[in-house]
Amino acid sequence: MIPLNTTAIITRPVRTADGSGGFTLSTAVVGTIPCRISNPESSDTQWGGVHQEDVAAVLYALPQADIRLSDRVTVREVTYEALTPTTNSIPAFLRVRLKYVKH
Repeated sequence: MIPLNTTAIITRPVRTADGSGGFTLSTAVVGTIPCRISNPESSDTQWGGVHQEDVAAVLYALPQADIRLSDRVTVREVTYEALTPTTNSIPAFLRVRLKYVKH
């Protein structure tokens, strides 16, 4: 088991009907989860044979953590975007490739 030595705040866009046939977009906090952040390995920067320079970190969390593609993940005041949440064949942990969010 990978030691989970920090926490991450997960936020997600939420659409709310505006009453005129459209919607407004806001952000909701999904939760705070225990996790571990590490630097990407060389295999993390390759996806489909294409170099992914935006991969900034890899997050490890418990397999039941609610993290989806494009969620915002904030760890130690740094915000990332979730790229590919995946579990291994024996779901001991959730592995999420992250990229920096540029403000």
